[in-house]
Amino acid sequence: MNHGLNAEEQIKELLYSMVGEDFVFHSPLLAENSGKKIELTDFLVLLDDVLISMQSKSIDIDIEDINEIKIGRIFRKYENAKSQLNRTLNSANRGEKVILTANHLNDQIELPWSNFKHKIIIVTLNIPDNLYSDPEYRFQFIKYEEYKGISLHTFVLQDLVRMVDEIKSGGDLLQYLETRKLLSKIIIQPATNELDIMALYKTNYPFIEEELINGKVDKFIIAPGSWEAYQETKSKYIQERDEKIGKLTIIDSLIKDNRASISFSIEKYGYSKNEMIAHYLRIIGILNSLSTVERYIVEQMLKEKYDLSDQAPIRYFIYPFRSKAIFFLVSNESDREIRKKLSLVIAEQATLHLQKTMPDVETLLCIVTEGRKIPGRSFDTTLLNVQEIAALVKELPEKLFKNKDKGRVDEWSI
Repeated sequence: MNHGLNAEEQIKELLYSMVGEDFVFHSPLLAENSGKKIELTDFLVLLDDVLISMQSKSIDIDIEDINEIKIGRIFRKYENAKSQLNRTLNSANRGEKVILTANHLNDQIELPWSNFKHKIIIVTLNIPDNLYSDPEYRFQFIKYEEYKGISLHTFVLQDLVRMVDEIKSGGDLLQYLETRKLLSKIIIQPATNELDIMALYKTNYPFIEEELINGKVDKFIIAPGSWEAYQETKSKYIQERDEKIGKLTIIDSLIKDNRASISFSIEKYGYSKNEMIAHYLRIIGILNSLSTVERYIVEQMLKEKYDLSDQAPIRYFIYPFRSKAIFFLVSNESDREIRKKLSLVIAEQATLHLQKTMPDVETLLCIVTEGRKIPGRSFDTTLLNVQEIAALVKELPEKLFKNKDKGRVDEWSI
């Protein structure tokens, strides 16, 4: 029993490190009509319109002399995890009441099922492996399958422990899971080392995107030990990358800043607690859906606009990604309410631009802050439905936006 509890605690810390505590909920409770509360799943990870349900399984066996009986035990644990995950899927279909313990808010909140268009399920297997240090012999398992029309990813816990430094935001996690799914039909086999897949993903993504995913290559073998080679040959670049990433603070500040908006908006505007929780989770979910590279680009663009704000009363830009976009406006207007109204006028025009040039973008997150001439630092955020707003506004004669192709940027070129 302790083996399993220790694994859950380890997974919680890994998720906190990868996506942040605001997005991770341990042991959510399903409130049944009878009044009884039962655990829905081990973990929920909430990233904007994506809900990830995770189930952890531990098997305390010696796999050095693996045999059919031991393999059978592992598969039974795996099937049991899938069965338990059904509870999440059924609860989502019924819209049942689920209570989340939000330690970062010092509160319990209700899961807003209506936020989530997409679901992903993950099983983690905690299995002792004395041969793990040898890439040719470390235990591996099924990586991916479709389960009831939903992506099901399986990870060996020891792999996640070693991969944690390569996933530093919700966007990083979503991008890796998407790539893992796409590669599952081409190169990922049960015996393929997870760490070697991550090494390929980190060092050869243009090849993955242009050749494998687009069907130009139908067979590919990843050599055992690719991860170890990546760690050795890229060690200097990994260190430089991590130093740059460690200096990123704006998105994290915005996420934490939005915590305070819940009680403020309930008190000032009369919203219900559930309405504000759903709104808050969407806003911070969009921010955390940025990959680390996207965060870097956004923060650099924002700093550039801020530095130039003493030359013009306003500066702004749009950053589109993952069927959504973020609109940032920097203004030297000292009145906060006027700043917010100004940002919304321009954001409305942004919805028209997005509708014309990027019709896949559904949601626009509008953020406004002070320019260099204004002391202090505050952020105001507004969430807009692109199609709904674009249908209500008229386009101004002056062209306010244009798309720029900045070329490919990855974590080795930031």
